[in-house]
Amino acid sequence: MQNPFKKESKKGLLIGVALGALVAGAARYFYKRNKSEIDAATGELTDQAKDYLQKKRNRIKSGLKGL
Repeated sequence: MQNPFKKESKKGLLIGVALGALVAGAARYFYKRNKSEIDAATGELTDQAKDYLQKKRNRIKSGLKGL
């Protein structure tokens, strides 16, 4: 027979919540720390894409004038 007065322990739940918060905080910290590098790389790729598309657009326009 089980003891009806024994309280259940919720240590596992508390440890799980604490670890989840710790992992989420670490992920946010690393994202914030590297955000400037991410933005710089994104800007560089955007500039390259714009240059490429501008060249392509000019080539297509010059080809359509002959039609």
